[in-house]
Amino acid sequence: MGGQPVTPIDEPRPLPGGLARWIDTYRAYSVAEMAITAQYRMNTVMWLIGLLIEPIIYLVVWTTIARAQGGSVQGYTASDFATYYLALLVVRQATIAPSPYRQANRIKRGEMSALLLRPIHPLHSDLADGYVQKLSSLFVLIPLVVGVGLAFGAQIHPPLWSALMFVPAVFVAGLLRFFFQYAVSCIAFWTDKLDGIWQGYVTMQTFLGGILAPLPLLPLPLRIMATILPFRWIFSFPTELVLGRLTVQTALAEFAVQIAWTLLSILLLHLLWRAGIKRYSAVGG
Repeated sequence: MGGQPVTPIDEPRPLPGGLARWIDTYRAYSVAEMAITAQYRMNTVMWLIGLLIEPIIYLVVWTTIARAQGGSVQGYTASDFATYYLALLVVRQATIAPSPYRQANRIKRGEMSALLLRPIHPLHSDLADGYVQKLSSLFVLIPLVVGVGLAFGAQIHPPLWSALMFVPAVFVAGLLRFFFQYAVSCIAFWTDKLDGIWQGYVTMQTFLGGILAPLPLLPLPLRIMATILPFRWIFSFPTELVLGRLTVQTALAEFAVQIAWTLLSILLLHLLWRAGIKRYSAVGG
């Protein structure tokens, strides 16, 4: 699974120069990724158009059900479903994170050895890479969402406090998704057979994150599972803020849970990374 012996990186190493050096490092990573992304603009556009297909299918199904039941399903009108799925699409893209296959390929090809010899943890380049992808794709995605929203009659009119809270909620959701999926990717240190694990992860994310349907429409056992696991706090919580369905007290409480899950994911990543690097060094040596 490894190559040449490497010096393990148990946690991000401090760089000389303090905060300014970190800013320069992230700027360098971002500029490099922007150059790469600019070369594949059409690929990004086609990928985003493909990304629209899934929520549009869900949207058509639920709006049809709502109209067949007299205009709404448990308080969700056809317009509410349109708003929900389009807001969810923006949240999903704004929180995009690398899959475990990136880590597995690095280990399989021996690229991890070179990354571990650098004075900075590999996750920093991945984090900068992700935010460049999010920003570049959102410029294309927003006009598409507006067009589809007009076609389906979506109406976005949340309270001002809810709209303002949406921004930090999405930012924290992006961190939570990144750190949690990075922790899952550490499984690649033990096995490169990730298909079953990743498919199980995506299935839970779809059902318990509110991607298949708004969580209030799910059976009670699934709603309870969604509250316990992190997927709701990545996808459903920020989306519910857009719909204006939360009170101030509920939103603040759920924001606290979202932050707690983010901190827990960082701790989980730290523990799995240390254990994985020790195994990688032993095998590589």
